[in-house]
Amino acid sequence: MNIGNIYKFSPECCIDKKLSITFINPYNFKLSALDKDYLNVLKQFDCVYIDGILLQKMANYLYKKNYKRYSFDGNSLAPKFFSEAKERSLSVSFVGSRNGVASRAADIINNKYNNIVKNSFSGYFKSEEEKNEVIRSLNLSEMIVIGMGAPDQDEFAIKVKNKYPDKLVITCGGYFDQIVDGQNEAYYPKLINDFNLRFAYRVYKEPKRILSRYLFDYLFFYKWALNELFNKRMQ
Repeated sequence: MNIGNIYKFSPECCIDKKLSITFINPYNFKLSALDKDYLNVLKQFDCVYIDGILLQKMANYLYKKNYKRYSFDGNSLAPKFFSEAKERSLSVSFVGSRNGVASRAADIINNKYNNIVKNSFSGYFKSEEEKNEVIRSLNLSEMIVIGMGAPDQDEFAIKVKNKYPDKLVITCGGYFDQIVDGQNEAYYPKLINDFNLRFAYRVYKEPKRILSRYLFDYLFFYKWALNELFNKRMQ
């Protein structure tokens, strides 16, 4: 898991420095291991945080670190970043998910944070020209939140950051859908989040999709983790 910029900056520094931020979980961990082009995309981010309690614990055990788990959602970094945007009068744009989802998520966030989200766009582009038009429309925003899932959101985020190096660019996975689904900034109930039972809650909420991800998409990570643990025991 040698990405280079894992935890290079604290989340607080990211706001001040207008950095590019993404997150790695067992799914895009697999993608980064199997696809060198995608790994190179991740290496272009100013900061990569671990999102996933198992991945966090494995990284801390193997590399003798004290990494914390972060994600851009209502139970982790999003409230802090949105609060800072409100306090500093920063304009925010949402890009991602199906048509209409980002705009509905923006309405919910704006009700709490005094209309900080000025623009919202679907993450499904019909053409390269439409994608470029959305990027051009982001020129007035100071914080850009992108939720398309890996690897698309990371590739798009780097493209945006390269065009606008003075902007804060953050990926958020399926956060827009979570906001709309729960009609609330925070997707996970407090006790679920406090006891690290987010995986169980997601299985309860989206059994078909999430079970498939945990059983099949994460299989590469499980195998890697077992192999690393075995090698460490043999040393």
